[in-house]
Amino acid sequence: MGVRRDPFRDRVDASPERRRPGASVWPAASFLLFVAVLGCGSSQAAQPAATASTSPPGATTVPTPISTPTPSVRARPTATSTDTPIATVALTAAPVTRAWVASAAALRMEPQDARTIAVHLGPGFPVALTSDSVTVGGVEWRRVAWITSGAWGDGWLPASSLTTEKPSVDPSAGLDALDPQLEEYVEAYGSRVGVDVDDVTRGVTYSYNASKGFYAASSMKVPIMLTLLSQLEDKGREPNSTELRLLTAMIEISSNSAAHALYAEIGDKAGIAAYMRKIGVGGIVGTPKANGFGYSTISPAGMVALLDKLRTGKAVNENHTALALRLMSSVIADQRIGVGDSSPPGAQVALKDGWVQINDGSGTSVMNSSGIVTVGAEVYVVAVYTDKDHDWSEGQKIAQKICRAIGAGLVPPHTPIG
Repeated sequence: MGVRRDPFRDRVDASPERRRPGASVWPAASFLLFVAVLGCGSSQAAQPAATASTSPPGATTVPTPISTPTPSVRARPTATSTDTPIATVALTAAPVTRAWVASAAALRMEPQDARTIAVHLGPGFPVALTSDSVTVGGVEWRRVAWITSGAWGDGWLPASSLTTEKPSVDPSAGLDALDPQLEEYVEAYGSRVGVDVDDVTRGVTYSYNASKGFYAASSMKVPIMLTLLSQLEDKGREPNSTELRLLTAMIEISSNSAAHALYAEIGDKAGIAAYMRKIGVGGIVGTPKANGFGYSTISPAGMVALLDKLRTGKAVNENHTALALRLMSSVIADQRIGVGDSSPPGAQVALKDGWVQINDGSGTSVMNSSGIVTVGAEVYVVAVYTDKDHDWSEGQKIAQKICRAIGAGLVPPHTPIG
């Protein structure tokens, strides 16, 4: 998997008004019908409802538009003993049909009003297309509903950004589709924060500034480790005792001296570049500075792509995959900040954090945290990078808050821990 482009950063809306979680204007039956048609956010895909419409976006027959389009963004509904099972609900809502976002778009609370963004959806994201449509300034808008593991809502998209043919891309969305408050939080930091999340369980990616390069600090030790192991495979041998000792120290206790030695052994920047080309991952660039691996750059999407290669056994061979994951799962406690100490309870995390002071005279620092998180059947890969932190603790608090929100949004309550 190569680096994904981040379609959500070209946002022309300077100060969008966001709807916080609240009551939806849709009746309960409408939302349940939407869930049945969309089949998203569940471990089992629902069958399309019998009343689903097959009208494509841009149909010439336009039903009466709703008078006051006011969509909502809601947190995941909490199940109670009084919840009505979907199978027994009388589906009397307006007809809906399954559709997908064809090109990155901002779903609006009101058609064509850039001040009322509800959520950012990327190519391939599934939606429930209702029969409601309006034409504003010659542009047709369709009302759609969406759902993720952490939130759901409805609003308006241009008909031109929708398709009833499933695109051949993995679905993606902004962080606001996972947690509206999380998106607001990272937007307050602007370009200082980058986040990429691969929800492996559901096959959806959530991102913010994911393609921007950040100083790698000690997270560069993961590419160094995998480059070394790949080079040893090409030579047909296993790590010797010295190399194994250096690998263990570099990952488990984040030894810089061990990293310097191994960075030199793999050929510094050239070695990293050759390995990234070999496995098809971009966004990770080694520094040419001697003993300066920490000032290499990594994009959040690049780190997630690399960790996903590792997770699926496509980075190195089976034995070396097991070795790398074992070392990353054995990082000492004071090096487990962010994804390590702010993931859901009971999570198994293979990770690497990093922080370093920026050598530009500003006195600021960077901090990052990335890893593979497994909670029962739930699996996700996350990378959080920060820049221009006033001190390391600021970056650590940012990473902890983001990782905590991501875990809460992705992992349903009462997930069995295996």
